[in-house]
Amino acid sequence: MEKTTLSPYRYLTFLLPGALMLFVVVYGWSGWPYGEPGAGAILGLSMASFMVGHGLAAFANCFQRVWWGHLPGGRLESSEGLFDKGGRYAMSKDAVLQAFKQKYPQAPEFEAQFGIAYLEAQTGPLAPKLESMVEEIGYYRSMATTSAICFFVVVVFNLADQTHLPPVPWLPAFAVATALHAYRFRRFWRYVGEYVAGDVLRQSGTSSSAPQT
Repeated sequence: MEKTTLSPYRYLTFLLPGALMLFVVVYGWSGWPYGEPGAGAILGLSMASFMVGHGLAAFANCFQRVWWGHLPGGRLESSEGLFDKGGRYAMSKDAVLQAFKQKYPQAPEFEAQFGIAYLEAQTGPLAPKLESMVEEIGYYRSMATTSAICFFVVVVFNLADQTHLPPVPWLPAFAVATALHAYRFRRFWRYVGEYVAGDVLRQSGTSSSAPQT
């Protein structure tokens, strides 16, 4: 039986965004007038954070196209960013497309071909690395979206003159957090595509090396 690796991202993806949102909404609006929380309160807050984090993860999944310059909603292509300027395969798009077409002639479009290649990679030597990157994608996607939401919540609370979170330093902090997490989300999304494309190129006899994370 294959041993399951315990990854912190499986939990942080839900726990940290949920905790951050609860902090901004609850403390930002009314402060914390309840004294020092005991073990029971901390456990309850952790459970609440985990549940709120699941909702934020679902929203982030619908919102993820925005970080690539698209309108929210709909499906983000798995190969998004693979041929972007500065990427590993930006200058070899034709070679990549040809390799995929030759290996998967039954699939008419590149996105379908890429999907088959990704499924195959998940059962091959690249599986652990891909699993790790996919978990990091989920974490950075949720944190980018949550940081953006928190930015606007702080703006609204300050306009309503009802907040314990002043514009400085909280607005710059959330703006930077949004940008950094969105950048990391895009980076790891592209890395997954590069690993899958590199695997197909190697099988086709074309030289390729894995991207550095």
